[in-house]
Amino acid sequence: MTFQMRIDEERDEAREEGREEGLKEERRSGIRALIATMKELSVGQTQAVEQVMKRYSLSHEDAVAVVQTNW
Repeated sequence: MTFQMRIDEERDEAREEGREEGLKEERRSGIRALIATMKELSVGQTQAVEQVMKRYSLSHEDAVAVVQTNW
């Protein structure tokens, strides 16, 4: 493998890692926005948990944790 090929491979890996991290952050941001909107609309935490589970395919336990953290 040439030096340039290694550089290209490392660059591609870094880009992929950046993309993945960006998608994760976008998902976290979306979840926080959903919770904030539901809170502003005076929706209860139970309903917020249900919506987070439904829209983001989280387990009940994970949805409860994220709602409680961001409420």
